[in-house]
Formats: sequence, structure tokens, C-alpha cells
Amino acid sequence: MVALLADFDGRLPSGYCQFLRDSNGAEGGPNDWAGDSLRFLASTEITSFNEGYDVWSSLPDLLCFASDGGDYAFAFDRSASSDPEAWSVVRKPLGTPFVEDLELVARSFSEWVESQFSYDVA
Repeated sequence: MVALLADFDGRLPSGYCQFLRDSNGAEGGPNDWAGDSLRFLASTEITSFNEGYDVWSSLPDLLCFASDGGDYAFAFDRSASSDPEAWSVVRKPLGTPFVEDLELVARSFSEWVESQFSYDVA
């Protein structure tokens, strides 16, 4: 996690940092339906995931940190605030570089935790 924090100038949501300290990634099915999956990346996977899906060349304010195990990633949207506690969580289709395709999941990581990591699939 030290390298991840260094990559982002020590600026990540505190609840997310605690989550990484406690688990350093996790996987499960928060919505309990067939095909449901949520995989939080380990801290050592985050930079390579974002680089591998070329996220930062088209959407530099996103930081993908989880996946649904299929065609979508979950990301922090850093565009609206420099305060990590105010970064919203968005769902991003992998392979598309358009901000219009982002779907708001929660206004913050802590709000997403409180919802027990729920998200709607369209």
C-alpha cells in the first residue's frame, strides 16, 4: 500500500485506505444474484489495472480500484474535488473512454460502504 499511496501523493479516501489495510483486496457478490461479483483490487494491482485498460489516457481523473468481474470497473472520480473524502464512486464500462458512460454509484467511498457495496446493473 505504501507504493500506491506514493503514486497518488498520499491522497486516497481514509475509509478505502483502512479497507486496504484490513483486506488488501476482496471478492464477493454483494447483490446476491447469478453472475453478481465485486472484486476489489489489491493495492499492488491498481496501477497496472488502470494502465492495462488505458484509463488515464482518456479519463485521467479516474482511479479504478474494483471490478464486477466482467465489463465494468469501479473508480474514484477525482474531477470534482481535491479532497479524497469527497471523491464519488462511479461505475465505468471497460473499453470506453467517454465520461458520459460513467454511472454514479455513491457520493463517496464511505457512502458506498454504508450501502453494503450495492450497485444497480442496467
